[in-house]
Amino acid sequence: AGGGVFGGGSSGGSAGVGSQSATAMAMSMTPEYVIPGSVGDFGYHRAPPGSIQYGGVGLRMIPSDHPEVSSSLLRGLASEWVLAVRGPVTHLQQLCDTRPEVAPVKYVPKMRHAAERLGIVTEIRCGCVCLSMHNPASPGTPFNFWFPLEAVGALPGVATAQHQVRMLSDQTLVERLCNTKPDGSPVKWVKAMGLALGKVGQLVESRGHIVKVKFQVQKDSSGTPTPGKKRSSSGAEALAGGRASAGGFTESTLWLPKEAVVVVTPWPVGV
Repeated sequence: AGGGVFGGGSSGGSAGVGSQSATAMAMSMTPEYVIPGSVGDFGYHRAPPGSIQYGGVGLRMIPSDHPEVSSSLLRGLASEWVLAVRGPVTHLQQLCDTRPEVAPVKYVPKMRHAAERLGIVTEIRCGCVCLSMHNPASPGTPFNFWFPLEAVGALPGVATAQHQVRMLSDQTLVERLCNTKPDGSPVKWVKAMGLALGKVGQLVESRGHIVKVKFQVQKDSSGTPTPGKKRSSSGAEALAGGRASAGGFTESTLWLPKEAVVVVTPWPVGV
């Protein structure tokens, strides 16, 4: 199901949330409002009430004539990597139903899940942006919605490379996503990924459908990174880099499919 000139919202490769039961679960979940400055978990990680509502107070506007941007597995995204969706839902609906003026996106009911949340940018064209957002009811199959650029904005005081993401904690799921998403991707599961499951890292590059994230993982008393419960063949170790750092931690930089991460950048105090 979808709406607008670009097909509206979808949830990964499935229709809607994936099933009637999943939809019911998503609708019954209480929206998670995080304390300003805190890092969210695997929920919706919504902005504090009223912080980015009418007019997007505090959000940096994205020009409606922004150059077109497409995801590429070979080069970084030439735009903001992460954007926030304005709220409340009634205001978001009005923007989607009236912008762009030539061909409005058109609001679809599932877009209520995106209001006042952060999403990964995958494409910009014709005055609209496509955002990928974690779906708590179906991890690994994110919501993908097109929004008019007027309906989104960048967080104030947060540079492109200062965003934070959390890797999903289910190793079986993350391993499958790394080995299958997106089509033609060079990303493959490596054992270093097992050390960062469920951890928060810094987004250091985005190519839209794949992202590069720097994690700090804990070492054991011998100085060796603490292994995960399940070990896996390294496969493509060249895609993971690590180096020792002080304080009993080691730095690990990993490429991951967007489906395997949740944007949890802290909402700035006083947005």
